[in-house]
Amino acid sequence: MATIRDILTEERRTSSRRSLPDLAPGLIGTHLVPRPKRRAKQPQSSVSKGRASRRLAGLGTPAALMARLKGLRPKPVHSLWLAAFGLVLWWPMLVLVILFIAFWLVVLGAAVFGVERMQGLRAKVIEVLPTGWALPKGWPPLMLRRRPEEDPFEAMPDPFERIRPEPH
Repeated sequence: MATIRDILTEERRTSSRRSLPDLAPGLIGTHLVPRPKRRAKQPQSSVSKGRASRRLAGLGTPAALMARLKGLRPKPVHSLWLAAFGLVLWWPMLVLVILFIAFWLVVLGAAVFGVERMQGLRAKVIEVLPTGWALPKGWPPLMLRRRPEEDPFEAMPDPFERIRPEPH
């Protein structure tokens, strides 16, 4: 049974290879080099597992925790994120109301002053912000409206013109 299964498997492999198109037709594959086989992964030794478990067990001690807290050097941006997180936890409705008002101020500003002036204001705000907060240069420009797509059939003749009745 095993021999028959091996023969049928090999036959299926060759037929499936023949059904696939050539990757580069017309080229001879003599320059191709077979990819080396991957080595089997070695099982991890119990020594490395013991080291990891000892290291993780040491994190729970109060002395290790205090050492990590003393070594922590937060930056000003971390305090801003912490304040924002605390504000969302303390008074979430205030955050939603501020975001809602800011959205409508931007929409009304674009309606009253025009999109160009709002884009100029946005450019001034981006100049004031740190460089890490700016949009990447490769992004497309922000626009309120999409440009209409060109009609691909505009240059082609109308096929229904010939069946239109001609006025007599």
